[in-house]
Amino acid sequence: MSTKDVFTGAKDLPMSEKLKILDKEIRRLHRACKDAGYSPDKIREVASPVLKTARRGEMKKAIRISIYVAILAITCYACYRNETTSYVGKVVWKKFMVNYILPYYDWTWIYNSDCLVENPYYEPIVEELTEDNCTVCADLKTLVPMSNVDTDEMTELIYDMIPSVIEDAMLNWKAITDDVDLDTFIKIFATNEQTMIVNGKSQTFYFRSTKKLGKGISNATTFAKFIYQEGIEGRKHNFSVQWANNGHSSYKVMHDFYFKPYFLPSMCEALRDLSYIAMARQPILEKLPGLVLKPRANDLGIWMAQVVGDSEVILSPVPICSKICSKLRFVLKRGQILNVPLGLYKIQHRPNTTDAVSIAVGYEFQ
Repeated sequence: MSTKDVFTGAKDLPMSEKLKILDKEIRRLHRACKDAGYSPDKIREVASPVLKTARRGEMKKAIRISIYVAILAITCYACYRNETTSYVGKVVWKKFMVNYILPYYDWTWIYNSDCLVENPYYEPIVEELTEDNCTVCADLKTLVPMSNVDTDEMTELIYDMIPSVIEDAMLNWKAITDDVDLDTFIKIFATNEQTMIVNGKSQTFYFRSTKKLGKGISNATTFAKFIYQEGIEGRKHNFSVQWANNGHSSYKVMHDFYFKPYFLPSMCEALRDLSYIAMARQPILEKLPGLVLKPRANDLGIWMAQVVGDSEVILSPVPICSKICSKLRFVLKRGQILNVPLGLYKIQHRPNTTDAVSIAVGYEFQ
C-alpha cells in the first residue's frame, strides 16, 4: 500500500489513530534516510518542509491561546470596572470559598503557629499608690456574688480597684459543659506534648507547691507525669500546686477550656504569660497552706475561675492599706469567677473540697 493510500484511507479514523499512522510513517522515513546513508544534516534538510509545517502549527496555536487570554483579561477587567458585575463576582467567590474551601481546609497550622502577639501600642499606666486610694475598700467586708453584670458597671469596679465575684460567666465554657475533673488536667500536662518542654523551652513557669512530692519534681511536667503514673498504679497523693502557662502551646491548650469572661470590658487585654492553673487534692478535713496568686507589680488585674470543686480565698490588703481595709475571706464555688484589680489586694487560695482546680488569667487595662 502506498503512502498516499495510507493517508487517504485514514481520513475517517479517530485522531489518535491518525497520529499513530503519521508517527509510523515518519519513523519509516527516518529509517530509510539512515539506510540510504544520509547524514543528520541531510536528514534535517529533507525533513525541513515537515518541520516548517509543525512550527507554523505551533505558532498558530500560541497565537490562538494568546488571543483567548487577552479576551479573558479584557472581559475580567470590564466586569471589574462594572459595579454590578463586580459585586456579583465577589459574592459568588465568597460563597464558593465559604461552602467549598474553608470547611475542608486544614487550619491546624494556625493553631500550632505563634500567632499570639502583644499590642505594641499599649503602655500600662503606672501610678504611685497612696493611703487616699485605700478609702474605696474601707467599708468592704464581704463579696456578694453578682450576675448579669454590665461592662460599664465592671469598668467602674476595676477603676476603683474593687474585687467582685461573678456567678454566671462560665455557663458555656468547656470546663463546665464537659464536666471535667482534676484527672482531666493532670492527664493534659502529663501526656500532651503541647504543654511539655518544646525545643528546649519550658511551656510552663512559676511552679509552686505546698507539699513535698519527691525528688526531681521541680516543674509542671515532672509533677503531672508523677501524679498521672501514680494514679494509674492506684496510688493517690495529696498536693496543692500552681504554675503559669507562659508558652504559646500550653496557653492555647488551656484556652480551649474557657472564653474571655463576658463582663470584662474591651479595655482589658489578657497577658498570655500570666495564664495560671492551680490544682489540689486533699482530705476534706486537712487544711493545706495557701498559695499566693500575685503577679508582678505592673499587672493590674486578674480573674480566677473555679472549674473543679471549691477554693477558700483570702484577699489581703497591700501593706499601705492594711490599717484601713479588712481581709476578705470567702469560698469561691465551682462556676464562679473572682475578678481582682491588683492595686489594693493580693490573693491567697487553698482547696476547700477534696479535688479543686482553678484557672486564672492576668490582664492589663487603660
